[in-house]
Amino acid sequence: MSKMNPFEQCQSFETVNFQLRKTIPEDAEDLLQCYSDQEAVKFFNADNCHTNFYFQTLNEMLAYMNVWEREYLDKVYVRFSIIDKSNKRVIGIIEFCPWLKKAEGFGKLGVLRLDISSSYEKEEIITELIKAVNKNLYDLFQVNKVFTKAIPTAIERISALLNCGYSKLENGSIIPYGD
Repeated sequence: MSKMNPFEQCQSFETVNFQLRKTIPEDAEDLLQCYSDQEAVKFFNADNCHTNFYFQTLNEMLAYMNVWEREYLDKVYVRFSIIDKSNKRVIGIIEFCPWLKKAEGFGKLGVLRLDISSSYEKEEIITELIKAVNKNLYDLFQVNKVFTKAIPTAIERISALLNCGYSKLENGSIIPYGD
């Protein structure tokens, strides 16, 4: 059976508490709650991006969502909206980017970004989301390893990543960012 190309038809996934599906314009109002949350934004990874992901207006949110859609159509990455099943609200995104380069000793890599509202920045929630990434996205994007960024003060996030089998990389060992 051939694998589905996520850039031609993007699958949806579910966990016990969340649904993950490709981000759509109708998500903008909910996502603005996440991207205008100053406590949340400090945990976002904006490396190699043109913004710090702090948006204050719906127009700013929609404009950047258009960037995400262009990047998707160019097969750069997919942004999955994270929907809380209990209230049907979009609480953030998972971005997954298959890195076309191979890193020595690692194979084909995927880059993971996780942007969630600060009220969801909890070890058990992040663990549930990372397990969904591990279960579904490695195979879908045909990557051997996934890397992500967690700043030192992101204690809940770091604990979740460690619980899910991730480990800390030495600075500059794969990517040229010192933080």
